[in-house]
Amino acid sequence: MAIKYPPELHPSIIEKEGKKEGVILPIAEYEKLPEYLEEIKDIPDYIKRKNEEEIDIEEAFRNV
Repeated sequence: MAIKYPPELHPSIIEKEGKKEGVILPIAEYEKLPEYLEEIKDIPDYIKRKNEEEIDIEEAFRNV
């Protein structure tokens, strides 16, 4: 499944005595968040390694 970056969110802000207390998201948007977060956590590793020389899969597993 393709993930839209960033996902479109439609939050409702809950306030109590004029202070922001919480957020309500539609369930469909909430359910997409873990997948989005899983994808973006890999971005720093990708950036760090994108200029490295490619190696064979066999060599990669020998180095594990």
